[in-house]
Amino acid sequence: VVGFDWNGTIMADNDLMYMVVCEHVALGLGKPPTVPEFLRSFKPPYLDYIRHYGAVVPESQNWSMWDDMAREIGHPVVHTGVPPVLERFSRREIPVYVISANQRHRVEEEMARQHIREFFRGIHAGDQDKVGGITKVLTEHSVSPNKMVYIGDMPVDMQAAKKTGVIGIGIGSARGHEEEHCKILLEAGATHAFSSVAKFHDALIRGL
Repeated sequence: VVGFDWNGTIMADNDLMYMVVCEHVALGLGKPPTVPEFLRSFKPPYLDYIRHYGAVVPESQNWSMWDDMAREIGHPVVHTGVPPVLERFSRREIPVYVISANQRHRVEEEMARQHIREFFRGIHAGDQDKVGGITKVLTEHSVSPNKMVYIGDMPVDMQAAKKTGVIGIGIGSARGHEEEHCKILLEAGATHAFSSVAKFHDALIRGL
């Protein structure tokens, strides 16, 4: 069984997420985190995270700013490597889930936009603790933790994988910081870390 985080793992939106964080914090006259600080420290709930840096933002404004920036820089697309990885799992009839802190309707809308809904058995979204989503999938399939992989791009993802005993695969794809991103994920408990989903796909082909 495979679980994917959504933002930053399926979707290539690390840069967008960091831009929104910095914009919110700047509006609150706070000091935004550096990219490495963001990669190391980010965890949901999102609004609690940015308030720690001085932002004062209602939830509705958060999503409107996200959407405005997405339109300005171009809507994020799936990471290169995601389609062949999903197709590979599909051919092998491996159940794949999204386990994300994002809102379910936003995940579903983006899945439809990217034409990838057919590859996912289900969506566990809106739970700020990824442990809950992973546990639900383990229970649904009655599998032992060592038979499940959880793929994510943030330390909280790898910590959730470690806490539940599943195999954690880190995707350290932050542009210009890939090596450090992978190191951060390994320190958080990832079994393996790759600088892109495409590199993860290559490893699957080699028999990871």
